[in-house]
Amino acid sequence: MDIPNRFGFNPVYEVGRVAKDNAAARALLSNWSFSGIITLQSGFAYSALIAGDANRDGNAATDRVPGTKRNGFTTPAIYVFDTRATKSFKFGEKYNLSLIAEAFNLFNRSNIATVNTGRYGIASSSATTLTNPAISTPFGFARTFLGERQVQLAVRFKF
Repeated sequence: MDIPNRFGFNPVYEVGRVAKDNAAARALLSNWSFSGIITLQSGFAYSALIAGDANRDGNAATDRVPGTKRNGFTTPAIYVFDTRATKSFKFGEKYNLSLIAEAFNLFNRSNIATVNTGRYGIASSSATTLTNPAISTPFGFARTFLGERQVQLAVRFKF
């Protein structure tokens, strides 16, 4: 797959024990961990194809539109922000309770994964006339998307 530009960033920030005189403030502000995965990348390249076996070679998935180059089109760029916040509580020397909140695709961006690559179709197996795709599925129209925003909560107990 041709993805000429891709940037990944995985920050982690941890807050240890906070030195406060107030016990409630110390318990609330101590032992936090914040992390995330940020992915920014170019869109996916694709070719304009003819739906059907135009050149009669037995492979209907490889017939490009004449005059277009391979992977001459690109989907929009992809931006994904995943985050995680963890609050830990320690009990004695060996017990630890963690409350975890995670969000995937935090900003709920519609990242396109695949598009309709059929620029033309063939009316029948014996015809040589090209037809336009259906109005409901035009060329370059998004077919599938990368995941929608998801939020999950978890509790982890270590002993």
